[in-house]
Amino acid sequence: MAGRVGHSGRVVGIDISEKMISLARDAAAAYDLPVSFRVGDLRNMDIPDASFDAVRIERTLQILDTPAQVMDESWSGCSGRPAASWQSSRTGTRS
Repeated sequence: MAGRVGHSGRVVGIDISEKMISLARDAAAAYDLPVSFRVGDLRNMDIPDASFDAVRIERTLQILDTPAQVMDESWSGCSGRPAASWQSSRTGTRS
């Protein structure tokens, strides 16, 4: 996604795991793109409404007890007529 917005946009990666954020930062360090990462809970992202033009959630909704809450929170972070993408995979099991 960061490659698509280039230097005219920005991408914010959010994960509840500090370890995953650290891995993402390390992976992104080789690229000169406007991307930042932060630890956060998708159910309460603490991001002002209408902050983004698009949202992408990948391999997350299927493991949450409240996926609709995350989707609602995502929409509130978008401005105008946002683009949104949610991708889930059922390859794992949920306990």
